[in-house]
This record gives sequence, C-alpha cells and structure tokens, in this order.
Amino acid sequence: MPLSFHAISLDNQIFIIQLKQGRLTYANTFQATLPEDQLYFLLYIWKLFNLDAHHDICTLYNTTKELLPLVRDFIVNVQTKTIPL
Repeated sequence: MPLSFHAISLDNQIFIIQLKQGRLTYANTFQATLPEDQLYFLLYIWKLFNLDAHHDICTLYNTTKELLPLVRDFIVNVQTKTIPL
C-alpha cells in the first residue's frame, strides 16, 4: 500500500503531515518562501521516510503554479487540492 504525505503551502512556509489509518504520524512546518525551498523540504521528507517517487503519494494543498511542476519533476503521484484558509 502506498504511503501518503500532505503538504500545505502557506505564505512563507510549508506544513507537511503524514496520516496512517487516520492517525497523525508526522507533522512539521518549515520556513520556505521560495518554491524551490518548499521543494527542498518536501524532498528532504521524501528521503527521510524512504518514500518511493513512483509509488507513494504527495498531496499538495493550495499549491502555487511555480511549485507544482517542480514537485512533479521528482514525484510521480502528485495530487492537488484547495482548502479555504
């Protein structure tokens, strides 16, 4: 079963969480103003948890048009969703 991480892009930070069976297993916020910086932290977590770029899932919430293509260059299964802030 693929693992799933969720990332919420906020003004100058990115909030990354993982849920397993509805339970929070990881949560962290990183200061990152530029899309490239947000990508760095996403890929850092991807490597830290030994995730598979072709199998596991990354869901981006409120992502920018600059960040999405950067993430898709490294992670195949990228979903996008919008949430009201």
